[in-house]
Amino acid sequence: MNPRNIARALAAHGLLELAHDVALRHHVTMDELLGHSHHRPEALARRELWTLAYSIIPSLPRLGKLFGRDHTSILAAIQKHTARQRFARTCRALAASLFPAEGPQTCNGVLANIVAVAPAPVSSSSASADAHRVAAS
Repeated sequence: MNPRNIARALAAHGLLELAHDVALRHHVTMDELLGHSHHRPEALARRELWTLAYSIIPSLPRLGKLFGRDHTSILAAIQKHTARQRFARTCRALAASLFPAEGPQTCNGVLANIVAVAPAPVSSSSASADAHRVAAS
């Protein structure tokens, strides 16, 4: 099924505006959103669209037919999207507890802050040289 046929089917089910909103939020075209690309931006947007569509049409076989996919592909995408949302919530909660003054952050922002405040690792060669100096004195 090509993206134009999928768009027509979405319009018939009242989901075309939802698809446009997801495409805009993820900076992808409708053809990319409704296509078969495995590139990360398109895949993330598609997973979000399928998750939102499932909340409106809670039938995996119907969604599979609507998007021209097997229902198990829809299920796997919904599970991945849900796990990603759960991880993002955990990161934001961790950031809020570790860095309360900095406000909401992305997961990458949390990791960058943790790396920034972590002590620099000691290389094994310099640690062993220090140990030899201490033993020699």
